[in-house]
Amino acid sequence: MINLSTILLESANKTFLELVFFITINIVVILFFRSGTAKKKIKFSWLNSKNEDNLIEAYIVLAAEMMKGDKGHSKDKLKYLLEYFHQHFPEGYYNFRESINEAYTTSIDVASISKWMSNYHFKKKDHLQIVYFLCGLCIIDGKFSQKEISSLRTIVEELKVTDKELDGIIAMYQSNFDESKRSEWRKSEDVKIRPSQKKICCDIIGVPTNSTMDAIKKAYRKLVKLHHPDRFHNESREQQTIAQAKFITIQKAYEVLEKLAKKI
Repeated sequence: MINLSTILLESANKTFLELVFFITINIVVILFFRSGTAKKKIKFSWLNSKNEDNLIEAYIVLAAEMMKGDKGHSKDKLKYLLEYFHQHFPEGYYNFRESINEAYTTSIDVASISKWMSNYHFKKKDHLQIVYFLCGLCIIDGKFSQKEISSLRTIVEELKVTDKELDGIIAMYQSNFDESKRSEWRKSEDVKIRPSQKKICCDIIGVPTNSTMDAIKKAYRKLVKLHHPDRFHNESREQQTIAQAKFITIQKAYEVLEKLAKKI
């Protein structure tokens, strides 16, 4: 006669095994679908070989991260990137368009990319070059956005570049951009020249304010020959500096008078 307790025990064991099997299957299914739908992320590790192709890819990925931080002037930024890679990696093999598109539409582990680049380059000057490259890209639209600066701080942390050094580089690029724009404005704007400005320029050239352009040009040519920096190459550094400053001042004064004459 079969023992009732034995039957109940076997039945319980069977039910437990079925439950474990059911739970296991569900976990596997959930993990499968999660892995299939999980958002892809670009990440570098020690598994990425230290070769130029991967270095170029790392540059492109970080550039895409900067472009995400401020999407203005995208055409100018792409031109900047193409020129940079053509100059610095002329022999590199890479599909720029495909790489930049993928990086631009994919989440990026900035810290891992930067750390890999830091391990690829061991010299500080190479780390700074990466920062210069990225800042040059950011300033194309005239400013650094907060998102760009935030990404830059993450990058420099892994590159062992200090925040103070980064702030100095940002300030340098911003200052150079602003000065460039001011120069363009001075060249393109039809600025009215006040009588006092004209007198100062004439005094610099050494001619009366009612002089003809021919007289001004003649006086200018004599001055530039006299004050040309090449004449002072054997003199002290201080004298060379003074001569250079004087030469530039003469040129600017002549440009103002020449511009004024064209308006008459």
